[in-house]
Amino acid sequence: LATGAAAISGIFMARKEGYNPVGAFLLAAAPAAGGGLVRDLISGRHPVAVVADPTMLATVLWLVVAGYLLFRIIARLPARYGEALERMDVDHHPLLVAFDTLWMARFTVISVMLALPTHCEPLWMWAPLLAATTNGGGSRLRDVIRHRPHTSLRTTTLYLEISILWGLMLS
Repeated sequence: LATGAAAISGIFMARKEGYNPVGAFLLAAAPAAGGGLVRDLISGRHPVAVVADPTMLATVLWLVVAGYLLFRIIARLPARYGEALERMDVDHHPLLVAFDTLWMARFTVISVMLALPTHCEPLWMWAPLLAATTNGGGSRLRDVIRHRPHTSLRTTTLYLEISILWGLMLS
């Protein structure tokens, strides 16, 4: 669920910014698997989740293909529908914010739960840091791919702060 939600937000960004299917896959995979990869490397988890569970990248791939086909169908619809899609603000659209919120909440819980078996002590310190790394790492990788490396750190939205707070509360 979290992987799919993260991938969908990347697919919409790829469509809005004119990426080809490979670029769309990278923009979708970065938040879906990239943050977890960074988290697993920091916590010493072996094998890393993206290698241990191939369904993550398979989910991203299928969603990118489905999104690509859906956007091709939408392009054949009357102009007013296509224009509405082109005008959509991918960084602030309520539906995409909902997908971002969903994946970030789920990845926060996953990060706290993974801090336990990897013996990251003290838990109250490492759980919030791993949650922020999972959520912020994927977003940061996506921003680098988009050539906007400063976007995720210069936002008025409290993404990382919320991940840290909830990671602390869950720990």
